[in-house]
This record gives sequence, structure tokens and C-alpha cells, in this order.
Amino acid sequence: MDKNSKIGGIKGSASDLTALQSLKHVICLTPRMMTASEIKLLRQSKVEIARRVSELAGLRGPKPSAAAK
Repeated sequence: MDKNSKIGGIKGSASDLTALQSLKHVICLTPRMMTASEIKLLRQSKVEIARRVSELAGLRGPKPSAAAK
């Protein structure tokens, strides 16, 4: 087999493809309760995303209002 395979227009190694395929087996079909560490990480991620969105929104400047037209 070719050492490099082409995935979505991006060259990747065969080991990259194998790693992606192995992720399919991680998905659980039955729901489970999140652990305390998973909840903490999720809350931390939400705060970081909100902060970044606020920063990016500030860079765009205020939206022009309809009355200003």
C-alpha cells in the first residue's frame, strides 16, 4: 500500500487514516453521566470560547444601525 494517502485534498500518512478510523470505536451508543472532571473541563471550555467570541466581536466594531442609513 502507498505510504501516503490523499484525504480530502490533503496528503496524510496511512497512520493518520488509521488513527481517524480508530476514533469511530470510541463513540458510545448508550448515554452516560459525565464525570466531575469532564464537567469542569466543559465549563472551562465554555468560558474560554465566550471570552474569545467577545474579543472577536469587539474587533469587528459595532454593527451599523438601520436608522443610520
